[in-house]
Amino acid sequence: MEGQPLETPSCPVWGSPRPSLAWLLRSARSARSALPVLLILQIFLAQPVLAGGRTPSTPSPAAPFTAWLTGNPGDALRKPLGGFLLVGGGEDPAPAFRWFIRRAAHGDILVLRAAGADGYNSWLRGLGPVDSVETILCHSRAASDDPYVVQRLREAEGIFLAGGDQWPYVSYWQDSPIARELQAAAARGAVIGGTSAGLAVLGEFVFTARHDTITTPEALADPGDRRMCVEPGPFRFPLLANVLTDTHFSPRDRLGRLIAFLARLRADGLATAPRGCGVDEATAILLEPDGRAQVVGSGSVFLAELAGPARCHAGLPLWVTAVGVVGLPAGSRFTWGNPLRRLGPVERLEIRSGMVIRR
Repeated sequence: MEGQPLETPSCPVWGSPRPSLAWLLRSARSARSALPVLLILQIFLAQPVLAGGRTPSTPSPAAPFTAWLTGNPGDALRKPLGGFLLVGGGEDPAPAFRWFIRRAAHGDILVLRAAGADGYNSWLRGLGPVDSVETILCHSRAASDDPYVVQRLREAEGIFLAGGDQWPYVSYWQDSPIARELQAAAARGAVIGGTSAGLAVLGEFVFTARHDTITTPEALADPGDRRMCVEPGPFRFPLLANVLTDTHFSPRDRLGRLIAFLARLRADGLATAPRGCGVDEATAILLEPDGRAQVVGSGSVFLAELAGPARCHAGLPLWVTAVGVVGLPAGSRFTWGNPLRRLGPVERLEIRSGMVIRR
């Protein structure tokens, strides 16, 4: 939950196959269409869905997405600076999102989500000048194949994944055009971000919550629990390779379950030495393309790695002989990907019969 007020959308668009005016005009220009602009306008106004503040018709229940656009519907054509905004959920730290807007070159920002509405539109525009903010609410996997959604992803200088439940994100986006376009956007320099569930799916590995969430005591008591679904995620961002993220970290006591996730990844043969990244609420990592990183907000970030053998079997409590953890409070600057010993003091833990033991 972002905790931001919801506003009345200034430009609602219900899902495909009904295109926006900007999309029609761009398509005509790119195809060197001979249709005069007036004819384009007539085609657009004949659609059941109207933009520019008009009241839309009742959407079809089968519509794959709903979109709200605030600002300029055209393509800003800015040159973004890239990077990742990794937010731990809860209250959004405004300085982190101002950084996000700057990295997006004040261009077009696209918010993707599978629950909620357009609460980010007015809030982001209030933080700094941007060409546009558009929220696309995905109702089904079909949104991934929609030409309008694909086009908006290709035009965005900043793409942000809102909070909610990560399983719809995984099930909608795994092996999908949205996943491919997000990776292409990062490769061309767009800044990518996520909070809560939106951050949980950005790493190479993801706790999918396919069978609901799980607490630290439950994960440590039985790392083979059916809810312990840790799998390769929808995205392959080089900067987030070998990483599994977790959110709402300290308030929900998630260090133990993060260690259990890492042990499952190793036991399942998905990764030999994965790194866990836990981010507190109201806290964010500002990660630049060269690996420079900064922690902002009111909490801390925790990076964890297994440093010894583990016993990770279904029906038995977890045992791990050695775990290394580094806590980085707000204001910390570090180089992403460096060994833990170079990031700060390393706390040594172990897991004995499902209990976290601090050495």
